[in-house]
Amino acid sequence: MRRNALLALAVFVLVAGFATFLPAQAPKLAVTPTWEYRVISLNEVIYSHKDASDVCIALEAKFNLLGKEGFDIYENMDNYIVFKRQKR
Repeated sequence: MRRNALLALAVFVLVAGFATFLPAQAPKLAVTPTWEYRVISLNEVIYSHKDASDVCIALEAKFNLLGKEGFDIYENMDNYIVFKRQKR
């Protein structure tokens, strides 16, 4: 019985010793997402419609379409609104 315990201990030491020489797995690198953008000119929408309510309806329709395509508002710059989504 003592012989079996010593044999098991010897096997454990050998396996543990060889395991230290095995190459470690390379860490998985995080994938940096790439983005695509759409820019909407507010002036273009405003001047293409006569009535203020038509402008609102046109903007809502455009924003809803971009939302269905996966775009989110990224930034509002003066007369432009920038949308972005993760590139597919």
